Amino acid sequence: MTSVKPFQFKNLPSYSRAQANCLQSLSAYLSQRPFQSGFRSHICEILQAALKVPAKLSGVDIQPLDTQALKKMLPAQGCFALLGAAPGTHKIIADLDSTLVTQAIDRLLGGDGQTEVIRRNLTQVEQGVVSFMLLKLIGAFYDGWTSGREIALTLDDFLGTREELEDIIEDDTDYYLLGLKASLGDCIGYARILLPAHFIDTFSKPVAQSGGTPEEHEYMRQTLRQIADHEVELKVEAGRLELSSEDIATLEAGDIIILENHQLALSPEGPTGNISAHIGEGKNGCLQGQLQIAEGQLKFAISQILVQEQPIEAPMTDELNDEPTIQEATDNLPETEGLLRDIDAPVVIELGRLKMNTAQVTRLKSGQILRLSRNANDPVDLVVNDKIFARGELVEIDGELGVRLVHVTGVS
Repeated sequence: MTSVKPFQFKNLPSYSRAQANCLQSLSAYLSQRPFQSGFRSHICEILQAALKVPAKLSGVDIQPLDTQALKKMLPAQGCFALLGAAPGTHKIIADLDSTLVTQAIDRLLGGDGQTEVIRRNLTQVEQGVVSFMLLKLIGAFYDGWTSGREIALTLDDFLGTREELEDIIEDDTDYYLLGLKASLGDCIGYARILLPAHFIDTFSKPVAQSGGTPEEHEYMRQTLRQIADHEVELKVEAGRLELSSEDIATLEAGDIIILENHQLALSPEGPTGNISAHIGEGKNGCLQGQLQIAEGQLKFAISQILVQEQPIEAPMTDELNDEPTIQEATDNLPETEGLLRDIDAPVVIELGRLKMNTAQVTRLKSGQILRLSRNANDPVDLVVNDKIFARGELVEIDGELGVRLVHVTGVS
């Protein structure tokens, strides 16, 4: 018997789920610029220009910590900068290596960086010098932000001892530590940013997909220009219904299905009423409007564009082997087919699909009229899992709208 070992990925960055959550939250909110390789060089250029000494940053370590572990990790004496994130009340703690702080202060004041390391609370003058450098770095992050402008970072205070941080550290939340190594000339040290998990939870809320700031819209336009020619399908729906897999399997030409969830009516010219359209699965947004008939051809008049503000993503499982492994290409259908009768499949009644590119999608607006590629009396499509399995004509049955099947291909 052949043994199978899990595939091992090599030479790839490795993260825990907590680390990935933190990194994904930050990158989604700040855009990608702060996490691109060129951004680190940009920070080094700012340090070098201000301090007149070569600067280098290496590696970002992301580590979750509970409050007890955090308090044990912090040095008894150091330089702790407190950053506010208005309008919230959470405090971000920047733990700065005293050797780097001393080097920066001395060089900004005209020294050569050979002074003794500061092992005490900073004076007001020293705090002002460090503030000047930190505000330059905070400004560099703002330059890279293309979303989330409603959060404003502020430099609130400096503390010098671990005991002074006791009232700042939140006991009811864990923290994320973002650590990196830094060198200023021959001086090597560290910088650690401590983010409350409560802050990350707020920070990670998806950016609204509509009604954003002008900066967000401009960034989206720049991105969409790169995929402007990408073709998509706009699917125009008359309604949906649930049929069991057994019912679908036994459908034949001539069968009539009564539609339930729809807002259509049959007129002498053809169907009219409210319909919707979407791209892809339609989970995150759709177009709503009216089905109109002009000279025997169907048209879709857009009345409203609806967007799901919080994107809906496919659920992730914790284990890769949650699904059963198929050992043999056989089944036990004679005994299990009865179970399938309880499985309903969503059947979509489509009036047509419009091909357009991404650039055309961005120009859709309320009041616009789209011409469908079919006439008023053409058959409609019955779709399961995005595949057409039958076609039929709209009919009226005792005052209700139905579809009489004229052609059944079956579900493949």
